[in-house]
Amino acid sequence: MANEGGGFAILVTGFSHITKKGITTKLIAYFQSKKKSGGGECDVEIFENGNAVVTFQKRDAQKSVLERTHAITFDGQNIQLSVTQYSGELKNSQQDDHEVCSSVKNNSPCAPEVTTPPRIAQNESIEQNTLNDSPRICIKLKTEQFDHDHFSLFIECCSGTNCFQVLHTNETSVYIVEFMHNIDLNKALHTLNNKRFCGLQLVAKHLPRTKSLRITQLPELIREDFLALYFERFVKHDGYVELQMDESTQSAIITFPNSEVIEDILSKTHTIRGHTLKLHRYYKSENLTEFTTEQEREDSNPSNKDKEDLDSLTQKNEDDETKLASSFETEECQFKNKYHVLILKNQHLDKEFPHVQLHFDTSQNVVKITGMANEILKVQLKLLNKGNQITSKIIPLSRHLRVFLAQLNANGFLTQMFLDSGINAAYSFDDAEDKCILYAASETSLQKADQMLEMTFVELTVPIPENFDMDIANNFKFFIEKATTSVKREHLEFKNIKENYLLQHHMESKTSSDQSPCVTLVGYRAIAEEIKVHFKKYLNENCMKDCFIEVSSLGVFEYIQRFVNFSEILPGINIDYVNNEQLLGLQIRVNVKNATQTEALIMDVLKQVKSTKKQLDKPGAVQFFSKNKDVLKKLENPYQCIIFMENQEGQQTNSDIKKLEIITTVMFLNKFQISVIKHDLAIHECDVIVNTVSDAMDLSQGPVSKAILKQAGPELQINTNNAKGSTTFQAGDVLPVSTMNCGLHCQEVYNIICCHWSADKASQAEELLRTIIQKCLKNAHESHYKSMSFPAIGTGNLRFPKNTVAEMFFEEIKKFSAENPTSTLKRVKLIIYEKDLDLYSSFEDALLIAEGLPLNELLFYKEFRKAQKVPDSPPANMTREVETVSSLLLTNIGKITFELRCDGISKNGNILVVDYSEKKTGFDTISRGRVYYIKLRGQADFTKNLLKALQTCGNHQYDFLYIPIPKQQGSDFSTGSSSRDLRGFAASVIDSIYQYGDTPQATPIHVIVNDSSSDHVRVFQEMLSKHQAGRSGIFNTMTKYFGGWLIGNQTEDARDIQEHSVQPVKFQIYSMKEENIEEAWADIQKLATREHMEKTIPVEISFEMFTQEDYDEIEECCSKLHVAYQLDRAGHSISLSGCITDICSVQDVIFKVCHNIAKREVTLQEELFIMDKVCWKFWLDDHWETFNPTVNACLEKAYNEKENEVQVKIGGGDFCVIDFQKWTLTDSNATSYSIDRRCSGDELPDTWEIRGNDSTSFEVPVKPDSSEYQEIARDFQDSLGDIAFCQTFKIDAITRIQNLSLWRLYIAKRNEMNRLRPHQQNENILYHGTYSNVCSKINADGFNRSYCGLNAVVYGEGTYFAQHAKYSAQDTYSKPDATGSKLIYRARVLTGDYCKGRKDMKEPPLKDPQGNSRERYNSVTDKMESPEVFVVFQDNQAYPEYLITFHN
Repeated sequence: MANEGGGFAILVTGFSHITKKGITTKLIAYFQSKKKSGGGECDVEIFENGNAVVTFQKRDAQKSVLERTHAITFDGQNIQLSVTQYSGELKNSQQDDHEVCSSVKNNSPCAPEVTTPPRIAQNESIEQNTLNDSPRICIKLKTEQFDHDHFSLFIECCSGTNCFQVLHTNETSVYIVEFMHNIDLNKALHTLNNKRFCGLQLVAKHLPRTKSLRITQLPELIREDFLALYFERFVKHDGYVELQMDESTQSAIITFPNSEVIEDILSKTHTIRGHTLKLHRYYKSENLTEFTTEQEREDSNPSNKDKEDLDSLTQKNEDDETKLASSFETEECQFKNKYHVLILKNQHLDKEFPHVQLHFDTSQNVVKITGMANEILKVQLKLLNKGNQITSKIIPLSRHLRVFLAQLNANGFLTQMFLDSGINAAYSFDDAEDKCILYAASETSLQKADQMLEMTFVELTVPIPENFDMDIANNFKFFIEKATTSVKREHLEFKNIKENYLLQHHMESKTSSDQSPCVTLVGYRAIAEEIKVHFKKYLNENCMKDCFIEVSSLGVFEYIQRFVNFSEILPGINIDYVNNEQLLGLQIRVNVKNATQTEALIMDVLKQVKSTKKQLDKPGAVQFFSKNKDVLKKLENPYQCIIFMENQEGQQTNSDIKKLEIITTVMFLNKFQISVIKHDLAIHECDVIVNTVSDAMDLSQGPVSKAILKQAGPELQINTNNAKGSTTFQAGDVLPVSTMNCGLHCQEVYNIICCHWSADKASQAEELLRTIIQKCLKNAHESHYKSMSFPAIGTGNLRFPKNTVAEMFFEEIKKFSAENPTSTLKRVKLIIYEKDLDLYSSFEDALLIAEGLPLNELLFYKEFRKAQKVPDSPPANMTREVETVSSLLLTNIGKITFELRCDGISKNGNILVVDYSEKKTGFDTISRGRVYYIKLRGQADFTKNLLKALQTCGNHQYDFLYIPIPKQQGSDFSTGSSSRDLRGFAASVIDSIYQYGDTPQATPIHVIVNDSSSDHVRVFQEMLSKHQAGRSGIFNTMTKYFGGWLIGNQTEDARDIQEHSVQPVKFQIYSMKEENIEEAWADIQKLATREHMEKTIPVEISFEMFTQEDYDEIEECCSKLHVAYQLDRAGHSISLSGCITDICSVQDVIFKVCHNIAKREVTLQEELFIMDKVCWKFWLDDHWETFNPTVNACLEKAYNEKENEVQVKIGGGDFCVIDFQKWTLTDSNATSYSIDRRCSGDELPDTWEIRGNDSTSFEVPVKPDSSEYQEIARDFQDSLGDIAFCQTFKIDAITRIQNLSLWRLYIAKRNEMNRLRPHQQNENILYHGTYSNVCSKINADGFNRSYCGLNAVVYGEGTYFAQHAKYSAQDTYSKPDATGSKLIYRARVLTGDYCKGRKDMKEPPLKDPQGNSRERYNSVTDKMESPEVFVVFQDNQAYPEYLITFHN
């Protein structure tokens, strides 16, 4: 219902428990925000009962608000508001509105146009339950003679309330009673009907809300259809009205579609043709019309005399009036907004056009014009002209000034201020767009209004000095209010305005580095400028002086901070303790007059603090006290001292943050990173921490909960209580609690309730724990957390078996992973007590089982861990040191004995020595007695050259192969793809030994790398360990996991420990008493002795298998933890001395290193297995190079997964791209190389440029400058003997025969022969002279024994080959052509087992002449000792590898 100012009101309840102070501003801000509440410009009035009435200027705002639900936040509370349409009347005499608007005159043009509805104003509002409930009852009396006061008292007694009013009706004995509060109407009606009034019985009944109005004193000649249309405007789209006119009583009854329209219409004043209509509620069922007073009822029924006078008065000009009335019309002019209508209203157009009636409706933004048609047109033109002249301007006001003017202008105060100054202007604040707009009738008026605002109101900023005591900033409000009251007395023009509407202040915090805090004053300029002067004086009077007293050391600083009570020495002085990178000392805020005396007193206290340095030399003491600073802290309070440790640089440190110590981290299920950690759960950093609590959620109970509460502070218990509420918890429940405002490094804490474990209820307890773990994982998953930390739940006072808890953790994590494959939870950390080795062992065992280790092997090695005795001798095939001075390293690699020596050649027997030749020619072998020298030139593959040297030793049955350590300068032993440094040399040597040892032709050879030094041992050990992966048995492999678990010895008579890694720990102790320092030092020494431990860790893996990185990792850990250590190679153990927990950590690192060695061995074994089946190669220069095993395995995996390309890193360099579509390798320089995949059986020579799937036959000329050409030419010349030294001798060409079909037949035969005769050399390089006319046939189809007999068949009818080219070069076998050119094939021939041949042989003879065995010889020869000629009888026993063209 509208208020007296023409607004649309709502009743707001639900905040009666909030004090009125501050809530008004909150409600105004909320309901003025269209975005928040749907409202708009409004006024708010708070009643004494705690309810409020909000009045909007637009009906749409009221409707929008009523359609929504509302809630506000006030002082941290969320308050739900109840909003209903208001049916009462706002008070006229509210003090604030009266004082603000006292200068607005009732008869001014700016005053509200509507008149007060005929209702009695009440001080309290009526809160309705629903719109259909009516607070009215009808009382019928049987008498008209009674005292009205007596009647009111009677109603009060029957209803129990005095908040009502008695209304009259058209029946003199019938009255209507309207109640202002909700009461029990049924009870009141029952009392009224059963109680007598003045001795007479009355009848009371409830009146429902009516849909009808009765209009009295209608103007004459008004038409029924005009009246109906007039009121149908209020119905809008809801329907039509029913109208019944009674011309005899000058009244009409109008019925509307619903009762809500009645309240809306009664809230407005309705004027037709200058006549104000009288509206009354009409109850059809009772035929009653409601009147406010008895006089109003009498006025609605004019007497007959009055009627006759009126008839005679109007009869005179009856015809003219009828004609005139019928010609009246009403038109509307729509304008942009209500401010345009308001400015037009102040133009006083009614004086210029007296024959028309103007109605300025600011709620609808229209001007209604009633009159003659021609007059209406004139007025419309005038209005439009004036409206077009209205101008506006956006005023750039600050935020505080906008709010102040919006509050001040709540009832049009600024507009009236302009009018009083003769300025036709209006002020508007658009809440939706957050801007202030000034409207005026002209540019001149707009300029004057703008100037007036600027001169009248102001916003002033008073900066707060940096040295001002902000603790008294809360007194600003009191001071400014007091000063405003004082200044107001001097300005009489403001006497009727409240101080809050004169001046407001706002505290502005520091927003940038160059802007200081300040106070903003907003209000009337005259008041604000005077207050600014007073306030600046007030700020200057309350400034403080800051003094800084530097403290010489951190120990003195902490001592006075903890043990000196300055509040007793210097009462009232504010002292801050400053400790940062730049300053260390005391910051004092004191009055200037007391500054000098205060500084002197504090300096005297600082001088009384004494300092003493102490040093402790026990191994591991540094690390123990570094990790357990809380132990030192516990000594400080009893002895009233401060204890500091000095770091390695001699600086003091007092950090209490324990460093994270990760024992084991693994990728579980290739998805979860699971870490077993020795750490304080309370200071761990992750998304979620799991905490065990009691069912009462009391965090002060239990060791884990206490530690978390201590770190988090009391806010965690408050947050827990808020999350808990009134809920009762039991075992198995999980309560997530926020860590807001807590000192934890996580987002939430999951408080879980577990039960005790007992043998009789073990299954129930274990199932409960599984449920808890699943709930925690599920909550973290649903919250999209990435990491969480568990304690070892139940392993303490709840008595759960440790191994059971460990197994459950990994089983539940595995189950969770299967159910949530896409979970964001990737890191799970299990925090254990750092001294509980049994618990750690249980978690390690459970992890190995979860990763797939068989249970029987785990049980075996559990027993092995308990062993106290170290094995007497190392396992076989392990590298060991030799006690002789010259031998540095000796080990067996299959049939090969490898030795590293520091001397020269010292062995007896046939010796082959590698000679690094700088010449670019040949692979020469030179004999010097029993010592043979093989010259190796620098080539692309140094490993391949060493392999040839080993093959030479095997072919010629040499006993020793000496490989000297090459000189770093002048040697080019490892160019190309091999490394130039010592590590590359060692890798080449070991690789070649392993490659030779894996061939069937391998013979026992003693390989010696001489001219070595002790610095070379570790490099060769590293290379040996890389090749021993997978070659040890299951026992050696598994001891890598558990070799370091033997229980240590803490006695003093342990091994002699080298303490080169031990550093003394230095302490600085501060106190005012010397005796306190000495007593604290004695306790520190006792702690160090108690925590010291010595332990021997057996190592089942040979030390020679350790790489340099493995040694470095162990050494780094020992050095970091200050643990003294000694490697006992003879005893296969490592002795440790240091702190208990640190030794456990070093032990874990040793375990990790052994574990990694085992993994390396397994990985290399897998790679070598793949390489044995499939070999990938790339074409480099003039031959195929083989990828290393790691790259080979990577390529094979990508090939099998049908990838198009893959990136690999070769030789430690840049990444190369392998394209499986094009079969190319492209390096970082965009150079491409061909690649090939060779399966077992596709053993193509590395010099062939074709791939394994190419069946085409090629005759490829060998380039003279290639290493392939040089090697073949050298062997050919050596085999020719004297012929090669003839002046006419010349090699014209060497052609490589690449026939894949012939080659595979040959290889198949060779593999079969090697399988049957694995321990002998079955293949030889032999020569075969030929003619040019048969070369093409041999190249295409191989050697054909069908052509035998052309030259000779002395030893059988087969194909003949010579041991030396000199034999085949005879003209008989290699006939020269016309130019003298001759041809000889260099062939691979499978001679195998042979015997002396005969002329008539067509196949090799049987080995057993008696015929007991059908096995035959493979070939025949001219003689058994030093054979020169071999004859084979199968075509696939020989392959024409090269065709040599030469001149003799």
